[in-house]
Amino acid sequence: MGLLILISLLIEVGVLFYLEVKVWDTIYTPLNLLMLPYTVVVLVSACISGHFGFVEMYYPSILIWSIALLVFAIPSQCLGYFLHRNGKPYYSSMEFNEIPVFLVWISVFVCLALLYRLRQAVAISPYSIGTDDFGDYFDNNGLWAHVSRLNSILLIITVFFVDRKHKYLWFIIIVQLALLFIHNVKGWIFVPVVAGMLMRLCFGRSQFSFKFIFYVVLGTISVFFIIYILSVVVGQNLDFDGKFIAFIFRHVVHYLTSGVWGLSVDMVYGFPDKGPFELNIAQFVNMARAITGNTEYVSTINTYYYHTGFNYTNVRTLFGTIYINSNQLTYILTVLVLSSIIYLIKIFTIRFDGLYSNMVLYYFCSLLFMGWFDTFFSQLVVIEVPLWIMILCIIDKILQKNDSKQKVYIRE
Repeated sequence: MGLLILISLLIEVGVLFYLEVKVWDTIYTPLNLLMLPYTVVVLVSACISGHFGFVEMYYPSILIWSIALLVFAIPSQCLGYFLHRNGKPYYSSMEFNEIPVFLVWISVFVCLALLYRLRQAVAISPYSIGTDDFGDYFDNNGLWAHVSRLNSILLIITVFFVDRKHKYLWFIIIVQLALLFIHNVKGWIFVPVVAGMLMRLCFGRSQFSFKFIFYVVLGTISVFFIIYILSVVVGQNLDFDGKFIAFIFRHVVHYLTSGVWGLSVDMVYGFPDKGPFELNIAQFVNMARAITGNTEYVSTINTYYYHTGFNYTNVRTLFGTIYINSNQLTYILTVLVLSSIIYLIKIFTIRFDGLYSNMVLYYFCSLLFMGWFDTFFSQLVVIEVPLWIMILCIIDKILQKNDSKQKVYIRE
């Protein structure tokens, strides 16, 4: 039965992939960027199921995704068909060769501000650098949390534009990444990098190849090495030896499959962590409570941890988390609304094609890409990031307008 469920998922993904490419004329669609990484993770999970110390996988948990993917495809096909019927272009044709200079200066300024904050935190904080507590103290609250979020947005831009002509951006990228590493949360490192890489692939600045895959895998493993060197070797003064390296590689596999394992084991136990629907829209609930003066904010951190055979996990994948905090009707409606919003953003990007609209689109696509891990759509970032990008767009437009006036004045 487990094999049949797995095969049915592969067939479904193959059919949906064909329909997506046929409708949108590109493989880089929200649905494809959601379901292909998940499928790879499921296959990896199936291969190690019951081996290397990992628990057995409960295959019926895949059905939660099988249903959600079909529902998620409905807005895509309907809106794509509408574009075809009206003869509208359905892929981006913009070319981006030069990074706006003001974005470089803002990136440098934000990096310097966060480096100042780091120096301040090291001097004042009672926690050791490399620990979760220090990361929270560094930039998880107040003004510095918003500055750090701006830093991750600017990382999307620098990753997108870096090339032989813009080698100096590597220095900025290294600092931006280093500052994100201090926060010690892998997901918030992966998301902006994935968004920048997706934009590179979509606009032909990078080519999807075995070389590209190799660098992605190498970069992913490097993230784990750096984080655990900071948290385990530096933070806890442990030795960097062969056992530590083996630990990291096993943890890479654990992190990659933790969402699938979490959902699988959770279904076996009958979803004891089932919560209210407000957990799926926690950012809006918390904003409303903040306005009304209610300080009892909703926490989206799952307090149920399951052991995968190697380590504990409290994540349930994107659709798994939505499912356990919904009933059957609200689950379907939530997936429909999420898909509709993202594909409407895609259509907006086609209509108003530009750097900033594409940043919003591919940021959301990067959140979908990480769906094999857990949901990020109940976080405040889904509101804050588009607002930051809008602010950057407005500044760019103002500077362009002033520059045009200056050029006209000089010609006269």
